[in-house]
Amino acid sequence: HQIAHLQIVDPADFPRFAALGVAANMQLFWAMPDEYSIDAVEPYILPETHRYMYPAGSLKAAGATLVGGSDWPVDAMPGDPMPNTPLSATQIAVTRTFPFPDTPYSGQTLHAEEVVAVGDMIAAYTINAAKALRMDDKVGSIEAGKLADFVVLDRDPYTTPSAEIMQIG
Repeated sequence: HQIAHLQIVDPADFPRFAALGVAANMQLFWAMPDEYSIDAVEPYILPETHRYMYPAGSLKAAGATLVGGSDWPVDAMPGDPMPNTPLSATQIAVTRTFPFPDTPYSGQTLHAEEVVAVGDMIAAYTINAAKALRMDDKVGSIEAGKLADFVVLDRDPYTTPSAEIMQIG
């Protein structure tokens, strides 16, 4: 079982994810300050509720399995100014910072206490996604007997500065 989107989660529910074996399928590309998360949402909810917007760090700390998702595949089109890809979502998840220039939100951070590690995001898009699909015996990790697709990157996401992860080619 999994719950997708998880824009705002009640802290009382964090431990329930692990206890019930429910994966937290998150679109962490959106876990940054922007016109939506700040202008269109923040004025209309309590600060203690807004504080738990895209609470990846809290869910992870409570033992939840994070799964990387994208509900906007059109964002990955070449030249799109908001490339919602696994690498861009990883950068935002580990920094919670708006990475694009020339907007009022450039360089601002959304709830830094909710960051997760690069390894958490690599797992979210590989083995954890395979587990959510009940296919982890066939895909999701590089092991003998499993199917595999390979992506060759020009830099190591584990050693690349966090603010440059989405620039990895």
